[in-house]
Amino acid sequence: MASRGVKSHHHCNPVGHVLKVNFRIYSLKRRVFKLFKIRVRNMVKVLFLIMSGDQKMDLALRMAAASVANKRFEDLKVIFFGPSQERLLNLEGQAKDDFDALLKSGSVDSACVNYAKGKGIDSSLLKLKLDLKPAGERLAYYVNNGYQVLTF
Repeated sequence: MASRGVKSHHHCNPVGHVLKVNFRIYSLKRRVFKLFKIRVRNMVKVLFLIMSGDQKMDLALRMAAASVANKRFEDLKVIFFGPSQERLLNLEGQAKDDFDALLKSGSVDSACVNYAKGKGIDSSLLKLKLDLKPAGERLAYYVNNGYQVLTF
């Protein structure tokens, strides 16, 4: 029997044991991932808020379409607001192709109903198969659901 004041060397350190096991599991995961060339990355959800009605809009459409095609993000959505809504009515070439690809993929969320009505272009936008919704509400929805906003 150990005398008073003398520590026994036969004690268990459960925290140290757990740390060793966790480290071994982590090391094993790293080796497996490296062996099979598995890349772990945290994908994000992105909202393209397109307001510009000029070349910036064309670049935004190009980037968004390429991002969807190459699966760069967990999810990508597009909202059109302001002058971009008027520009949608006159798209040509690559910009038109990119817009059509985004529509087909389901990435286009909406265009602002209030701006469209104010400019008298709501029926023209509906012909493009766009949903018209309040932009502020849609923006809040995506921000509250963890989307990162890119503004063009």
